[in-house]
Amino acid sequence: MINSGTLIAELGNLLRAGRASLAGAERRRVVVDGIYDRTQMAQVYVQWQEVPQNRWKIGALKDIIARAGLVGKNSTPYTPTGQHDFMHNKVLLIDDSVITGSYNLSRSAQFNSENILFIESAPLAEAYSVYIDHLKQKYGP
Repeated sequence: MINSGTLIAELGNLLRAGRASLAGAERRRVVVDGIYDRTQMAQVYVQWQEVPQNRWKIGALKDIIARAGLVGKNSTPYTPTGQHDFMHNKVLLIDDSVITGSYNLSRSAQFNSENILFIESAPLAEAYSVYIDHLKQKYGP
């Protein structure tokens, strides 16, 4: 789940900017790609709707999902005895860097005992890219 207002705003800015000129040279377009748990995000949208200052996040994140073509995985709604099949991977790939760990991409993560790893490794980034592509194919339309 992405529920950090700062991250949502900046992802939206990057996607809207497309190609831009930087000191006369064209900058590479930022590619945002991936998969998220649609069922959990639906619950987050309900929470955001209840807090007036968070309502903007709903449209902003839906715009990011549409512009980037993110794949939403449907999960079984939670029950104490039911199947637990929520998407819980937390991985960001930026060029040859892998960012992963238990750290949630939310404001509340700052107040929890979380870990985050920054790993510079082209082979690991490629392996994660293949894995993410596999998940997108498995759960995509």
